[in-house]
Order: sequence, then C-alpha cells, then structure tokens
Amino acid sequence: MVDYFFASSLKSSLEDIYHIGEPCSSGPLSVVHGAMNKHTKGSYVVKKIAKHNYLQGNDLSSAEEMARTISRVRHANICPVTDIYEDRENVYVVMEQVAGGELFTRLADVENYSEFHAAAIVRDVLKGVQYLHGENIIHANIKPENLLSQNSGEFSPTVLADFYMSSLMSHGVLMNGVCGNPSYVAPEILRGFPPSRESDVWSIGVITYVLLSGLEPFPSPNHGDAGTYSNVVRCDYEFIKPFFNKVSKNAQDFISKLVTLVPEERLTVKEALQHPWVTGDAAKMEPMVGVGKRLSEMLLKKRETLAQKGSLQIGRVLARYDTKTPLEEVETPFDHPEEHEEEITTDKIDFSDPEALAKALNMSANDMS
Repeated sequence: MVDYFFASSLKSSLEDIYHIGEPCSSGPLSVVHGAMNKHTKGSYVVKKIAKHNYLQGNDLSSAEEMARTISRVRHANICPVTDIYEDRENVYVVMEQVAGGELFTRLADVENYSEFHAAAIVRDVLKGVQYLHGENIIHANIKPENLLSQNSGEFSPTVLADFYMSSLMSHGVLMNGVCGNPSYVAPEILRGFPPSRESDVWSIGVITYVLLSGLEPFPSPNHGDAGTYSNVVRCDYEFIKPFFNKVSKNAQDFISKLVTLVPEERLTVKEALQHPWVTGDAAKMEPMVGVGKRLSEMLLKKRETLAQKGSLQIGRVLARYDTKTPLEEVETPFDHPEEHEEEITTDKIDFSDPEALAKALNMSANDMS
C-alpha cells in the first residue's frame, strides 16, 4: 500500500494548526475529536480515519479528483470539509463545527414538534442531497447521527454531515469489509450493490419514518442486528399503531414512495421535493406528543449500545449466518437456529394492547404515551 492516498492532502502535522481534544465519539472506521484552530480560535470537528480499514485500489487518480471535489462543496444544508490531512496511518478530515449540535437531541426541547417541523427537516436533507448528487457525490451514510442543527432555533436549518465518507473512500480506495447501520442502509447495498442516488433516497425515507414516530421501521427485538438486516432486504415494515394513528396519509404516502424495494420505483430527489407533504402543504400542524423525546432517547440508547458492543460490521453479522447468501435472505425470513423463543413479528402482536406492543418494541408502556 502507498503511504498516501491523496496528492492534495496536507502532509504536515494537524497539531501545527489545531488543538485536538479528547475523542467524543467513535465508529467502526473512524474516531471523532473536537478541535480548535490555534490562530482563529474557531471550533472544528476532526474525523480520524484509519487506513488499515481500506485497501489501495489500482488507480488513485479518481480518489484525488474526488478529494478535490469534496473540498469545494459548499451548501447551506451540508457541513463543509475545511481541510484533509494525511499521514502514513490515518486520514484526518476537518469540518466546521455546527452550533446547534445533533438534530435528534435538540428535538426533545422543541415545543409542539409536528409533521410540519418534520417536513421542513426532510426538505433540508433533500436539498442537501440534491446538491451532492449534482456534484456526483453519493452520501451513502444518511442516519440520525449525521443530521445536525445549524442553531438552537425552533426551525433551525438542518445540516447533513459525513457526506464525504463513501465518495472519498470509494474512488481508487476500497473498503476492507462492509460496514454500516442496517436500519438506514438500502437493501440493494446489503445485497452487494454499490451506493447510488436511489439508495440515498431510501435512507431519507427511513429517516422520515423515524422523525414521525420515534421508532425505526425494521426492528427485530429477538434477533438484533441480523434480524434487522433480514427485514431490510425484504423491505418488511409497516406503519405501526398506535404510533402512526395520527400521522397523515400524505406523510405515509411519501414514506411508501421512498422506502420501496425496487430502486427504480422510488421517487427521485427532485420528485420528492415536489411531494405535497414535503412542501408543507399537506403536513399536519398538530403536535406529535412524545416523539421528540423518543428521538433524543433513541440517539442516546444507540450511543450506549455502541459503547458496550462496538459498532456493527455488516460483514461480521453475515459471517455468523453463512448458510444463507444475501439474495436468499430476500426470499426467506431470517432464521436463528439457536433461538428457541418465539419471534415477535407484527402478525403476532396485539396492537390494541399497549403492554404487548411495548414489550415487542423493547419499550416501557410509559414511553408510548
């Protein structure tokens, strides 16, 4: 492997310019640090990406071209990359720190959080993704942790972070394994196809489902991550009651047109921006009681889970169930031979019984209020 992936990356020490803080989060491929520019005193975020997770491709010229493109990205709904540093062990991506912090954390404090709020968030995400696609960049990592708020205002613009990970490390630099969160990754990616504009659209649909309910659409209480994987590749979800009882049919229609198995049948980003729910014309103003709190708790719980068991590597999950290929998973439900407890599936839940529903979703009855 060559010492450097990108010709234009800065080879000087990052610490010549920035004070680097302690790690504030970590994932399967990177560690995130807070940082302060020694000269301007501005606040930044540094993502350290270990090179040992990647393999050198045959031609690094496309990686260099993408690095230059990423450094030029500037859009109101995209967190920009300021610098790319590199040494022999790591790539360091420096980004501006967004003042409002993580969106899901902030929504817990938004009074009267409604579909109208959610539609504005989705609209911002779509605008950011539309810009990226115009620059031939696929985000491929749209998930709650990468949605930030520009400020603490009630209708603060939403900013999308980490747009560079897939593109920067897929042009001439290959991932050593497949990593990701199966709750938000499109089924075709889990079946081995590369990220695409359509896969970004799927992820936005899943985010919309979560924003309107405080729940993910592909839970598998008994089978964990691997069960979620099976549900995703079969597009096996529904609008769970009572959480969607008061969600408008327009919102559900929008989700259904994004979270659909065949990529070509999904709305394009342009079409999604024109949907009456996204424009706000058909989004309800009625407060969605408890949803903002659930969103914040979801993010906290996910962070605690990662701290306990480490981030999911999809390849490792598949290795545990190597009797089935991804394509076979699409045709047959996930089966865990070591589990004797009956799986709780949607057809076995009494949705009129709050206690039974809470148990199936690993929640308390109070969480459902």
